[in-house]
Amino acid sequence: MTLARKILGNTFAQVAGRFVTALLAVIVVKILTVYLGQAGYGKYATIYEFLAFFGAFADFGIFTIAVREMSKDKAKEAAIFGNALVLRTFFTTGALLLAALTVWFIPQYRDTVIPLGVAIAALSTFFVIMSGTFSAALQMRLRMEVAAFGLIIGKVFTVVAIVAITKLWFPSAPEESFFWLIWAGTIGGAITFGITALVTMRIFPVRIAFDWALVKQLLFEAAPFAVALALNTFYLRMDILLLSLFLPITTDGICAERFCGDTEVGSYAVAARMVEIVVMIPIYFMNSVLPTLTRTLAEKSHLLTKILNNAFAFLLAVGLPAGILMVMLSREVVRIIASEEFVSTATSAGSDTAIRILGLMIPLAFVSMFFGFLLIAIGKQSTLIWINLSTVTFNLLADTWAIPHYGFVGAAYASLMSEFVMISLMAAFAYRAYQWHPPLGNTTKTILAAGISGIIALGVHQLAENFGSIISLFATSFIFAGVYYFVLRRLGVITPEILQLLKKTPPNQEMSDV
Repeated sequence: MTLARKILGNTFAQVAGRFVTALLAVIVVKILTVYLGQAGYGKYATIYEFLAFFGAFADFGIFTIAVREMSKDKAKEAAIFGNALVLRTFFTTGALLLAALTVWFIPQYRDTVIPLGVAIAALSTFFVIMSGTFSAALQMRLRMEVAAFGLIIGKVFTVVAIVAITKLWFPSAPEESFFWLIWAGTIGGAITFGITALVTMRIFPVRIAFDWALVKQLLFEAAPFAVALALNTFYLRMDILLLSLFLPITTDGICAERFCGDTEVGSYAVAARMVEIVVMIPIYFMNSVLPTLTRTLAEKSHLLTKILNNAFAFLLAVGLPAGILMVMLSREVVRIIASEEFVSTATSAGSDTAIRILGLMIPLAFVSMFFGFLLIAIGKQSTLIWINLSTVTFNLLADTWAIPHYGFVGAAYASLMSEFVMISLMAAFAYRAYQWHPPLGNTTKTILAAGISGIIALGVHQLAENFGSIISLFATSFIFAGVYYFVLRRLGVITPEILQLLKKTPPNQEMSDV
């Protein structure tokens, strides 16, 4: 099996696992939006977005740096992982305890379900982050199907528990069942952690270790990336946090102002959840590529340019159609995953409006992720601090002005403009640090193919809208995918060499072949 095919298979396992869990997440969103309504779902989403911000500090960049360092020296894999495990446990516990305490002192959240919800959900976040820690070892073995399996089993439990809570135990009492819904996610996270940890210990030498010299090295290497990661997470999450902080909370389910934080968060969170699922693809893919990219850079291999070209081509070829379809099918997506309450009307914007705006970010996010991982691979992670600080500052200023005037629609446009800032800085710094630029020919052809496919699919979409949301979504997506593949083949972007990656190769094929 070629190395490229192993990377592709590892990425496929992650994407397939993510696809299944995304479907389960869609079921959860559907149930909760109908059951809790805009305001209730807004509070539910605020709890997890609040924890996600502290979760960035809990991560401290250790996962990515540990994978990079283990890739450099196979003999030190176990030692690096053991120390990384201790560090991540320490930072995760401290960060989540801080979150559970801090939330009680925020005036906007007082006398709501949010503080206690954060305290309970902090356990779920702990299990998720620690599962990710063991995934660093699985990533080194290119065995991420284990992590995907554990995640799926945990999510299945969560879905079953939520269905039982909303349909059997508390069918008409969302306020009484609110904390039980959070416990369902917490127990599901514990199941995922248990499976991931137990299986990892069977295929990787997991040993608890604390080598002060190695710890200092990991902290020194991770600190710049940790700050950049925290800033990036704040940038991704700040819209929902600021909506909940800048706008008043509804009283007895009634919004007395033009915009209320929990209802605006409810509408925006549905859109953000869908976009978040899609933009996990480049993270999984680049995590799979990172070990090979790091080794190739260290060895100054002639394969480096080919790896970069293929990685960029893959992300662009997936990101463009994902963004186009998200924009085109926004109303269908909302009707399928939420309730009619979340769809735009003639007088008010709904989740579909936010999806159309945020969908434009998807191709930009795919490409900026590529440049970000390139900077990490060449040891320039400190540069990410300035890039993310600039983006966060811009987004914060834009949100501060836009949210009071335009609610979540203003927040969505602020995020879109911020993504342009992000990708511009990422590309500029990556090119300055390493003189590589995307292949112009294939990039242009990919954009052309996406444009042609989008125009044809738009016509199909207008016809299919009359037959219902599900038929419209599948018909439009199917036609787009078919035309896109055909045009890419005709333009020579998809070559026999690329198709060969999907086929079995002789067992004696060299692992270094790409």
